Amino acid sequence: MSAAAPDSHPDRFRADLVLLLACLGWASTFAIVKSALDSASPNAFLAARFTLGTLVAALVARRSLRDLPSLKAGAILGLFLWVGFALGTWGLRYTTATRSGFITSLCVVLVPVLGFLVFRQRVPACAWAGAALAAAGLTVLSAPALTAGGSLLGDGLTVASAVAYAFHLLLISRFAPRVIPSAAVTAQLAVVAVLSALSLPFEDIRFELTPALAGTLVFTGVCASALFLFMQLWAQARTSAVRAALIFSLEPLLAALFARALLADPLQPEVWQGGALILFGILVVELWPRLAIRRRAAASPANPEGLP
Repeated sequence: MSAAAPDSHPDRFRADLVLLLACLGWASTFAIVKSALDSASPNAFLAARFTLGTLVAALVARRSLRDLPSLKAGAILGLFLWVGFALGTWGLRYTTATRSGFITSLCVVLVPVLGFLVFRQRVPACAWAGAALAAAGLTVLSAPALTAGGSLLGDGLTVASAVAYAFHLLLISRFAPRVIPSAAVTAQLAVVAVLSALSLPFEDIRFELTPALAGTLVFTGVCASALFLFMQLWAQARTSAVRAALIFSLEPLLAALFARALLADPLQPEVWQGGALILFGILVVELWPRLAIRRRAAASPANPEGLP
C-alpha cells in the first residue's frame, strides 16, 4: 500500500496545529528577546541560550555525533546562523520587535535572489515579483526615519541578519541530503554558542540572571532552538508544503501582535503598510510556484477533468 499523500494524511489537521504552535513560539521570540536584552548584553544572551540549546540537542543526537561529515556541514551552517542571530539580536537593541519581525522575514524572498547571484540558480518570475514587493515594503517601513533624519541602525542590522539567514537556508538545501539532521543541528548550535562566547570581549558584558531572563533562556534555548524544530520536522511529513508555507507566512504578523501585547509596541501606519507588502511578497514567493504545480497536475492528460 502506498503512503498517504501529505494533503490526505490522517494526521494533517493535527500537523497543521503543531506547525501553528511552532510558528507562534518562534514569533513570540522577537518580543521576548528584546525584553531579555534589558538584563543581558547580546552576545552574553546568545552564548547562554545556545549553550543550553546545544546540551539539549546533544542529548538527542548522542549516537549521531560521530558522523564527521554531518558535524562539518553543521559547523559551516552554524557560522551563517551565528551571523544572523548576532546581527538580529544587536538590531533588536535599536529597533522595535514589530519591525524586526517583518524585516527578518525578508530572508524568504532573498533566498531565490541570492541563489541566482551566487549559485546561478534559475529564478522564476514570481520570485522577482516577491522580492520587488518586499523591497517596496522595506522602503515604506524606513521612509519616515529617512525623511526625519533618524537612525536606521537597528533596521540595517536586521536586514543584514536576514541576508545571513537566507544564505543559511540556501546552504541547508545543499547539505541536507548528505547529513544526519540531529548531528548537524547540534553542531550548528555549538558553533553559535562558541562564537557568541568569543565575541564577549567586544561588548560591555551584562548578565543579570533574573527569573524573567532565566525563563527566556529556557524557552529560547530549549523550545525555540530544539523542540520547535523537531515539531516542524514531524508536522511537515504529514501536511503539504503549501499549507506549511501559508502557516509560516503568518510569523511576522504574529510577531507584531506579540510585540503589541507584551511590549506595547506602537502600531504606526508605515509599519503595517510596509509589513503588509513584505508579507504579500512572501506569499508570492512561497505559494505561487506550488499552486502552479497543482494547477498543471490537475490539468494533465491523466486528469482531463481537472479534478484535484
